[in-house]
Amino acid sequence: MLLARSNSVEEAAASHHWHARWSGSLDLLLLMGALVAAAIFYPMATLNHDSSWYLIATRMWLDGAQLYQDVMETNPPLAFYLT
Repeated sequence: MLLARSNSVEEAAASHHWHARWSGSLDLLLLMGALVAAAIFYPMATLNHDSSWYLIATRMWLDGAQLYQDVMETNPPLAFYLT
């Protein structure tokens, strides 16, 4: 009986060691996969020219430029407030 209990403890310890070793490898593999996926899809996440202009014009406005005098735009002022 004591011998059987000893074997099960050793098996449990060996199983835990194997799981801990592969768990770290699995975490690393998932992280690498996420980084590769982000690198693949990142170029598709760039801003188009309309969004970029709103960001530039809003930055100019926040830096003190007057809308429709210093910053040329055809959209109403609310567009800048919402940006």
